[in-house]
Amino acid sequence: MRRTAREVDQVLGSWVEEHGWKRVFGSMNEADQDIECGDGQFSGHNTDTIIKGACLEQTSCYIGHLEDMADKYGPIFCVRLGLKKALVVSSWEVAKKCYTTSDKVFATRPKPLAIKLMGYDHGSFVFAPYGPYWCDVRKLAMVELLSNRQLEMHKHVQDSEVKILIKEFYGQWASNKYGPALVEMKERFGNLSLNVVVRANFGKRYFGTHACGDEPKRGKKAFGDFMILVGLFMVSDAIPCLGWLDTVKMFTAQMKRVAEEVDYVLGSWVEEHRQNRLSANDNGLSKTSSMPCFLS
Repeated sequence: MRRTAREVDQVLGSWVEEHGWKRVFGSMNEADQDIECGDGQFSGHNTDTIIKGACLEQTSCYIGHLEDMADKYGPIFCVRLGLKKALVVSSWEVAKKCYTTSDKVFATRPKPLAIKLMGYDHGSFVFAPYGPYWCDVRKLAMVELLSNRQLEMHKHVQDSEVKILIKEFYGQWASNKYGPALVEMKERFGNLSLNVVVRANFGKRYFGTHACGDEPKRGKKAFGDFMILVGLFMVSDAIPCLGWLDTVKMFTAQMKRVAEEVDYVLGSWVEEHRQNRLSANDNGLSKTSSMPCFLS
């Protein structure tokens, strides 16, 4: 049976690979890309299931197909991503119903491989599926982190970070003899957002001027790799029996390595805060950061 399973996996994998290359080079007919199958009903709407070829790297092509399919099949329909179904909504009226009257039905989240390996086995609040745990953590976040009092207390962090960024722009302009200066806005604004989050929650500035040692480089690379890997479409998420392809392409090993790096960075922040509290050398950071509520 194992030998047969390997042969079946090899055949299916060759089909997926062949389909992907045909999509890349545009050598596939439209009739071979979209196949209608079955009829179903979802809230009174026709939900013809569309089996799409798995083109893992060409996400823009898939989005274009969804737009055309919405014009053809209506504001709500289903697509099949491998062995799993996905609901596509293109109307704000239907989307409003999904997030109001039917919010509990759509409150849960999928369980992709990336979040299992890098998100503490779906233990992170952002990626956790709907359930008692998610409700408790959400309540804690709304009371301790996102309340009006907490947001007002951290308002000075946002103001100071914006002022520091403007000063850096001015300094770069002045150093260029008050002439035009090239600025990487994407990186600057990304660092600004991370500094606000890290200062508000952990009481330390992580990027730019007055940053803390060489640790930011390691943290920035870890978080950058995390976002890249989370955005990838894994074969095992669509077709579990072909999960070995993710291992062959080294995605699984990369995710485990990034998970260790992210865990190290977050753990160092927590440990540093604990040491500061024990030594009474937090310089008032415990009053302005959200870390105490995490450790209490």
